[in-house]
Amino acid sequence: AADADAALMSDDPSAEPSNTLEAYGAVLRVVRATPASLTQELETQLKAMHEDKANLQQQVKDNYILAQDLEIFDQKIKMLVKNKISLEEVAQTVSHLLEDEEHAMPTIPPPTKALYGQMFFLLQQNPMYLATLTRQLQLPTDIDNMLRIVVLSLFGDQYNNHEERTLLSMFQLILREEFRTGELGNFMRANTATTSMLSMYARRPGSITAVKDVIGDLIVELLSEPEMLEVDPHKVYMSIINDYETRTGEISNLSRDATPEQIASTDEVMIKVADHTGRLQSYAHRFLRTLFEHVDQLLYGVRWICRQLNMMARERFTEASEEQLYSIVGGFFFLRFISPIIVTPDGNNIVDTKVDKKQRRNLMLVAKVLQSLSNGVQFGEKEQYMMVFNDFLLSVRPFTNELFEKICSVEDLEEALALDHFLLANTVDITQAKRLQISFNEVVQMHAMLKEHITAICPDVHSPFMKVMFMLGSAPEEVPRQRNPMLILDLEDPEEVERRQAVRGASRAGNGSAAQPVGSEAPAPGDAGRLSMFTSMRVSTLEAQLNKEEQEARKVAKAMLSQLLPVFPLPADADPDWSLVELLERSKNLCVDREDYEMAQRLKDAQDKVDYVARLARSRDETAYEVGMSLLKELKQNQLALINSREKVARNAMRLRRALESIVARRQQLEETLEIYRQYLYNARNEVMGGGAQTSKRGRTGGRRNQRKAEVKYTYKQLKEKRVIISCDIIESAVKHVTFVFAKNEEIPGRFDITAQVKGVAAQTASVFLDELLEDQSKSIAEVEMDQLVLNVNMLIHLLTSTSSGDAEDTGEEPCRGGQQGRGPGG
Repeated sequence: AADADAALMSDDPSAEPSNTLEAYGAVLRVVRATPASLTQELETQLKAMHEDKANLQQQVKDNYILAQDLEIFDQKIKMLVKNKISLEEVAQTVSHLLEDEEHAMPTIPPPTKALYGQMFFLLQQNPMYLATLTRQLQLPTDIDNMLRIVVLSLFGDQYNNHEERTLLSMFQLILREEFRTGELGNFMRANTATTSMLSMYARRPGSITAVKDVIGDLIVELLSEPEMLEVDPHKVYMSIINDYETRTGEISNLSRDATPEQIASTDEVMIKVADHTGRLQSYAHRFLRTLFEHVDQLLYGVRWICRQLNMMARERFTEASEEQLYSIVGGFFFLRFISPIIVTPDGNNIVDTKVDKKQRRNLMLVAKVLQSLSNGVQFGEKEQYMMVFNDFLLSVRPFTNELFEKICSVEDLEEALALDHFLLANTVDITQAKRLQISFNEVVQMHAMLKEHITAICPDVHSPFMKVMFMLGSAPEEVPRQRNPMLILDLEDPEEVERRQAVRGASRAGNGSAAQPVGSEAPAPGDAGRLSMFTSMRVSTLEAQLNKEEQEARKVAKAMLSQLLPVFPLPADADPDWSLVELLERSKNLCVDREDYEMAQRLKDAQDKVDYVARLARSRDETAYEVGMSLLKELKQNQLALINSREKVARNAMRLRRALESIVARRQQLEETLEIYRQYLYNARNEVMGGGAQTSKRGRTGGRRNQRKAEVKYTYKQLKEKRVIISCDIIESAVKHVTFVFAKNEEIPGRFDITAQVKGVAAQTASVFLDELLEDQSKSIAEVEMDQLVLNVNMLIHLLTSTSSGDAEDTGEEPCRGGQQGRGPGG
């Protein structure tokens, strides 16, 4: 046996096995090179990934919905603060975020639920349906519903190779139609259902995590710039004035009425513009270089879409230049993917702190330069101040084209996803039926959209899809958010369901049973047409079952052989012409002779399984010898693939875990914001109702609302001298009795309440927001009107920031500490 084993191991490893012994030797070499724990290690990792993916998919959708809700909540609170909306209107709009009570949930009858499972199964399996629907939608609400359902629910598992393949295939179909009708100049520029869907796809958690790994540090460095890198001469000039006035509280000597020529020739402006231009060019070039050097870290799907855009553009626009062709790729890669992440790193989990106005402007300027590069055009009259970058754009355009070429250099879809499919097929035994977790309203929305456009989506009235939609009938009504439950749908092929019903019906007919599913009755003997179709249906069903059974048996047989081959004894007189079954039989007998009954039993089990596979393969006229050879060859390829996959699985598991951690952190931020909004609304409601207690229904105190806030008083004369007040409509005789109390609102960040008092009695209260004043400042708005006053924006900012930091000057009066809490939201 040892001699035979040595002979086998000396065979040429590159030669194709020609008999059972050579095939056995080839497998043995690979198996012995495989770590014993590799399969178990991969299986453990993939099972953990399976659980993480399910968690990630639901978290992503929940975060998306909550972020949209909070955006609306934020807008409503701002309107409430400015007295543009009532408290009741706010509460009504966001009631689903405020109520903790349970509500009666709608139910779907089991037959209808099964039909919905079939509907979504067909949508997953036939990307043409969704591709056609996408191009039919016009209403923003329909487009938003479509995006959420398709990208976050139906194909929400971006780590599932089948879902990824189908989703990318759908994009391919949509893009082909877009290229058929699109024009070169505006392709991928308009905000359509297609571009919105591609944007959402590109910015899924896995992609965001990959981008963070590549350019995250560079974004953080750009955020740490101490000043705004503005290159617009007018904005630079005004910032010089504003910085001086808000810092010193004095009026600048520079004229606000200077002409563009005068501004451009100002020494300080020229120095700043030149410095800022050089620094922005450096950042832009470093972003390009970093992306080029780490392009392999970007997720495959994004690069595959770039490849499709490049290929289709070259087919459609044969006369276009390289810059024009790559501008289409750039319209997706930069405009829809990289640039939004650069501009809003705080909204894409790149950084966990809020980006301020100065930082945002710096990010936007770098993104503008990168976007112009990707468009293949220079800056013109529309943005004259950006024309200082045109020489830089020309110098780096060849390198930008190299970047796009490298991004598009990826393998075909089937080749890229083949390893993932192999791993799931040969390591993890996840045999449960495919299920979809989706909300009731999402089911209703998709049903309604499909029903409205059914003739365009599926012209074939005899298709399974049309049959399912006909049986579903009209879509039910959506329910309020509080009553919108999550559903679990079993995704099943309607034709497979019909076949199962037909087989059950035939079985019952053979047993003399009268109870049969509607439409599955066995045909009468005289009905030749129906009998032929019925028989064909039963045959095809049996063939499908046999094929599935054989695949499962082959998988088990290979698993048993991978454990046995390195350890079972090989007979010294082994014949190359033996089949694998015969080889196992002879080895089993050898073990019995040696009284190694445990090994003999294992060999007997493997022999029976291989023999079972051979019997199943007879329908294809495949001999037992051929079955054994094919099993050994497959086993060798499987083992090689497992060895090669170790690093990829570990990398993907890490990416998935980091994406999940990022999404969980984002969820915590959103929930903290929601709690702040809830608390504010509850406190505001208490004030309106005259409630003095500041304890929430969740048992917490009102937090900062309970703190006594510092207030600073100024007389009218003092504010006039400080040039805060430009003019007023207060009668002159009353002016000397008027004082103004400035107080920072402790509940709403950036809000200051200003109370006018006449002889110490509060007469009127108004509120200002520092962010709005800074926005006015950035727009070169020098004055702001407040009731009977006209105030200087810069002087007011200086005064408020001094009040906020506790650096207010001595007013000649005792500062008032504590005092009134205000008159409710909005003052």
